[in-house]
Amino acid sequence: MSTELKTKTKESAKQDSLVEEIPLLEIREEKVEVLEPETIKKRKNKFVLIKHNSTDSYSDPRKQGEYGKDLFPGFARDIYLAALDRAGKNFYITGLDPEHYAETYEKEFLQESLIKLEKAFGAEVLDPFADRFWSTRKLTINQEETLLDLDNIDDLLTYWNIKGGGFAFIASSPEELEKTNARFYLEEPHITYNLGDDLEKIRDKAIRLLSEIDEGPYSRRIMFILHKNLITPQEGITELTPKSVIYKALRRFIAGDYSDSQKKKAPKLFIDAVDLYRTNSKKSEIIAIINDAIWYGVLSTDKDNYFKNSETGYNFKTTDKWKVIDELCKVSNQDELKNIMTQVQIKWNKY
Repeated sequence: MSTELKTKTKESAKQDSLVEEIPLLEIREEKVEVLEPETIKKRKNKFVLIKHNSTDSYSDPRKQGEYGKDLFPGFARDIYLAALDRAGKNFYITGLDPEHYAETYEKEFLQESLIKLEKAFGAEVLDPFADRFWSTRKLTINQEETLLDLDNIDDLLTYWNIKGGGFAFIASSPEELEKTNARFYLEEPHITYNLGDDLEKIRDKAIRLLSEIDEGPYSRRIMFILHKNLITPQEGITELTPKSVIYKALRRFIAGDYSDSQKKKAPKLFIDAVDLYRTNSKKSEIIAIINDAIWYGVLSTDKDNYFKNSETGYNFKTTDKWKVIDELCKVSNQDELKNIMTQVQIKWNKY
């Protein structure tokens, strides 16, 4: 374990109060840099899927989905094809330019598709400046998975529009999703993707960090907070949980065992959580407290889905958990933080 980490974590662990003035820390989602995948070069399936990039909370019926990321009953969104300004004219991102693609199988399939598309839609489909045609082009998303049948000419055009990056909020592949964290993404079941070396190196670094923490001072406390930052409270980790159990859970998290959709992101998420603890252990502890406060019902929601303290009635006037955390980092809200922390710690010490 590095000297810097030993020193900072030792100082952090000595801080037994979270009610002092805490500097507001902006949390940014880091983008995981992943190598381009090697793919099977032959198409095997005529169906592809537009899938919802849901959060872990969405699949748990006992938890509230995240506003702005997860779908809710009655959700529907019309997405129009994006365009760039070229000399005062709309240049639509159609995805029909062979130069956009690197793989031979993509170029070959596009050439086959262009013949079908021109026959069905006319010459305008080949012109990215054809405003009359492309301005009406839209895609409606109203479900978790939308099936595209590539034998259907309209679905085929939609497929290439997405592949070319023409629809906002839809990543062109799971790999592109790693970079953009879009709300939806295109998945092609007939393509097999291999993990790149960079991702393996990130995973190795995460495992090494966990091992250093495990062997260092205050290891159980640090791993406890990291677990509360990263893994669902459903596991019921408390102050009485053996350190070995927490270590194994974090090791499984790094391996991506908790979520298939987050499998590639998991090692980087762990590294980010460690970095946050290094630079602002109090912020990390507040995240841990709020995650469990929501789980235990210490924080509930009103009719507008705004978070509120069930005991004091204090209303945070937001549906965003991260804004609640930011508010509790302010010195003006330290009494509210202390109240929530006390309620959660009773749960942590009870079981």
